[in-house]
Amino acid sequence: MQFRYNLDDRPPLSEIISTSIMWIIITISFVVILGNMITALYPYSPAEVTWYMQKLLFITGIATIIQTLFGHRLPAVFGPSAILIVGATASADFVPEAFTTALLISGLFGMLIPFTGIMPLITKIFTRRVVTAILMLIPVTLIPSITAMLFNMVEPGAITAKIIFITFFTLILFYANAKTKGFVKATLLLWALIGGSLAYLLCFSGLGEVAGTTGSMAQADTLTLFIEPVFVPGVIISILICYLGLITNDIGAIQGITKIVEAKDGEKRLKGGIFLTGLINAISGAVGVIGGVNYSISTGMILDTKNAARITLIPAGIIMMGVALTPSLLILFDAIPTLITGCLVIFLLTNQFSAALSLLLTLDIDTTYAFQTGVLIGAGILVGATITFMPPTVLAQIPTAIRPIFGNGFLVGVIVVMAMEHLIYRESRLNAGTQP
Repeated sequence: MQFRYNLDDRPPLSEIISTSIMWIIITISFVVILGNMITALYPYSPAEVTWYMQKLLFITGIATIIQTLFGHRLPAVFGPSAILIVGATASADFVPEAFTTALLISGLFGMLIPFTGIMPLITKIFTRRVVTAILMLIPVTLIPSITAMLFNMVEPGAITAKIIFITFFTLILFYANAKTKGFVKATLLLWALIGGSLAYLLCFSGLGEVAGTTGSMAQADTLTLFIEPVFVPGVIISILICYLGLITNDIGAIQGITKIVEAKDGEKRLKGGIFLTGLINAISGAVGVIGGVNYSISTGMILDTKNAARITLIPAGIIMMGVALTPSLLILFDAIPTLITGCLVIFLLTNQFSAALSLLLTLDIDTTYAFQTGVLIGAGILVGATITFMPPTVLAQIPTAIRPIFGNGFLVGVIVVMAMEHLIYRESRLNAGTQP
């Protein structure tokens, strides 16, 4: 593919600046949306939310730089992982440190994956049908969290009015995504955050109420940098399984971008990227924030700008770190209505659902295998959804120690899918001759 600037080129300063701005806007938008989603799981004070966002954005900036220079060495956005939010949601009955301790352990495990021969095994286990089911299960099992954000009773507005607002705002968002191009399309999430927040305040006359909820600046002398580890076996197992799904997504993103930019040493880049993803997740767990993953959405940005130069991500990472050190800016994030964040999560996860369908449609399969594929994925989603929407009284009857596993609709759904793929339908899959 022909690019204006290739992987190791050094574009003019004006090109570096303009492309870096787009990378910054994309990444910060993801940090704000998914960061707000996970902080809503815990009873954080406004100052603690600001401190959390500072740490998350700073680590994201560092991750962007070291991945670009020493890891996969590709032009790829790195940001919070939705699959880890699923794990955190299932572990919300425990203190936040239980989740981040499990993430620290998972990250350390992830650092070993490229050098132990585990990676081919992961690729073999996570076939395309399994990955498709995982990509579909994430949106389904996050619905309760999204619902809580959309219908936050603390924020102003009648329920009927909110439903009308959600419907029209979401449709406008998809319309804008379909009709815009270039810079506006690449930075759509930022404009949706700003425009949606202003529209919400205008519609519900809640400027005073929402503005009044913004947090105070985080104080370094009252908020700690590193966590006190809390070891909960059920949470550790749950997050380890989620982390394997994260690695599968990471492998796909790195391989996809490597192919797009026609980079050499693909295997070396993949190992370097997976190792640093593990390191970054371990650090994230140590400081008490959600971990991250390389985003496959980066390919769209590269194809749109025709600029594949990885150097454009270095200034982006540096500026993100600078913004993280300016808590007065991050306080503004707390003014974003949770309803707007919820709508944007729907938008993001819809795109993920579409990616799952695209992956499924690339399977070259016969009629019998196609039917089995639908049964396999449908069973995983339906069982996962059933567990996810269990009444709280039923969920409470699951022993606390194993609740993060068997009360986690995502994990139960994945277990069902893997059992059907590798046990029940194993012979037909091998006979079909499909690739993992």
